[in-house]
Amino acid sequence: MADTIPIYKTQSDAQGNWTLQIKTPTEGGMHAAVIVTQDGQKDTVLFHVQDKPGTSPETLPVEISPKTTILQTSQSPQQDNTPKVSVSVGFLWIPMVLLVLFILVLVGNMIRLAKKADLTQKEQKRGKYTNHALLLGIAILLSTLGAFLYFDYHSYKNIAKQILPKTQSISDRISPYQVPTPISGDITGLILDSVEMTPVEGVDVSVGEIGIRTGQSGQFRFMQSKNVNGIKVTQSDLPTPVYYAINSVKDNRLYYNSAMFSELFHILDLESRQFIGQIYENLDDHVKAEKKLEDFIQGYEPLFGKTDFPVGKMTIQSIETLNRKRVLGYNHLFDHLVKINIIKNSFVRTYYLNYDNGQWTYVD
Repeated sequence: MADTIPIYKTQSDAQGNWTLQIKTPTEGGMHAAVIVTQDGQKDTVLFHVQDKPGTSPETLPVEISPKTTILQTSQSPQQDNTPKVSVSVGFLWIPMVLLVLFILVLVGNMIRLAKKADLTQKEQKRGKYTNHALLLGIAILLSTLGAFLYFDYHSYKNIAKQILPKTQSISDRISPYQVPTPISGDITGLILDSVEMTPVEGVDVSVGEIGIRTGQSGQFRFMQSKNVNGIKVTQSDLPTPVYYAINSVKDNRLYYNSAMFSELFHILDLESRQFIGQIYENLDDHVKAEKKLEDFIQGYEPLFGKTDFPVGKMTIQSIETLNRKRVLGYNHLFDHLVKINIIKNSFVRTYYLNYDNGQWTYVD
């Protein structure tokens, strides 16, 4: 944590809103800035500096305002270091094809010999053996084909798991995500509370550079928008914005609850720091009763890694409310379950949260 930060430019307006620019501190990590106004009011902001080797941290300005609570900076634009892996196991088919051809030739030869044989008792007996050999050959052929198909599939799965990062592993929880085609037109929708199912008032909704604040109806409307693939929602209760991916211009129902997102942000920060044991401590008690710590840690598949801390942006693919439902792998029936699909790069992961007795808890 830096002790002092040299300020070289400050600005303020008539409403008391201020903005300051600072030089990036030499050391990376979390930093705090305390601003004292003329009337003695104190504003505290937190921001995170991500160092990069071989760069000079003294030249990058950082702009902070009262709306900033967590700001991540880096010495150069973030690059996608996702490895492009092409796994080929076609060589497994070569011996399989050769073996199949050999068996087919053998079976064909048996059939040819059976047709040429005289129908004497001796030859009939030999034909009986030939038929048995034919059936045995077909059984071997089918068994070999099934074995190679099984080995081929599991070899690809194991190789992919070893080569790809854990955030890109093949699983039921994490799946590939394809960015939808941007939409244009009059975009309308409604912000609904994910608990009460009532409109949410006082939420800032924006598309591109245009933003509005929802009223009592919770509705929003953006006229003649072009090339839109997401809506940004901000509120003073949340440290960072929430982005909703959309693929429809009409009747977008966006479920929102500040306490729900605060709990989810907390889980994602622990995940990005690889504190899976602490995530277990935040689990719903019913989940802890059914799953041990060791099993939870071993089976957990993170979407966010160390380079993502702190998680300064959450992109939602979809949110679904599920009343009186079970989560796969657990027997407990949750009263108010919420299924949240979060997008990162080209993948989407499902997170489950439950609301009970006025509190949100993480399920899985």
